[in-house]
Amino acid sequence: MEDKCFECETTEDLHQHHVVPRSRGGTKTVALCHSCHMKAHGRDGNASNSKKLIIDGLRRKRLEGQIQGRANYGYEISKCRTKLLEVVEEQNVLGIVDGMIEDGNRLKKVVAHLNDNGYRNRGGRKWSYQNLYKILENRRDNGRES
Repeated sequence: MEDKCFECETTEDLHQHHVVPRSRGGTKTVALCHSCHMKAHGRDGNASNSKKLIIDGLRRKRLEGQIQGRANYGYEISKCRTKLLEVVEEQNVLGIVDGMIEDGNRLKKVVAHLNDNGYRNRGGRKWSYQNLYKILENRRDNGRES
């Protein structure tokens, strides 16, 4: 059986649309073509507003105590998104960085040491001055906790 748009019955450019928005806990979907999907999201002024749904979803998650965004280097967000968990490998790198800085080394030397010893950043790439500086700046802004 070929899928078709729930509304206009076309078989082209189909999307899966959540009947109840995911931001409100919805899990079931129906097939809609691009045009009907846009109408369902208020792009013609007759249905739910996507921006409002996103704002409502983020507000609900915040009230539930869920962490939003990405975890700083050295941490990951738990599956339930309510706790920060330490990433041992990243914490070890931060320890090396802290020790070298405390010994008076400049960031360029720290970056060279990390790269020369095979340490890679979270993205699996070599360290750069800017990458390390941003991580240290985030730690400073967050009181070194996250």
